[in-house]
Amino acid sequence: IFLYGGNGFGKPGVLKSAVAAMCAIGVGAHYTTAANILNDAYDLIQRNRRGDEAETMKELITRYSRYPLLAVDELGTDRVADTQFAQSALFGVLDNRYTARERMATLLASNQTPQAMAADARWRYFESRTQDGLRIPVGGKSLRG
Repeated sequence: IFLYGGNGFGKPGVLKSAVAAMCAIGVGAHYTTAANILNDAYDLIQRNRRGDEAETMKELITRYSRYPLLAVDELGTDRVADTQFAQSALFGVLDNRYTARERMATLLASNQTPQAMAADARWRYFESRTQDGLRIPVGGKSLRG
């Protein structure tokens, strides 16, 4: 499921409510942001540079695959660094879940529309992975202010 719309319409609340509902019935679920996934990836690289025992990128991707439901907020060009590493790390996690979509669910939220993502060469790959699911515009009256 891909939720998209402007700021202040409650997308994080929807994601967090879905995670809470799944946890309440005993199904593993996790809420995170795209930035948190990237911070985990950058931290992994730093630990490896220092020679610390650290997980590999494949293990990081596997870590995010252990949840039957993963909710990822703040996805999009306005929230994710425009570097090859950032794109690769984030898409690694999301593509792994896309490949296993018959046995795990992924909820995504973004301020950008699918059309805006498709128009951006860096995000076209991601946008193509949302075509098999539900794309839900979120709007109404802003919940902020």
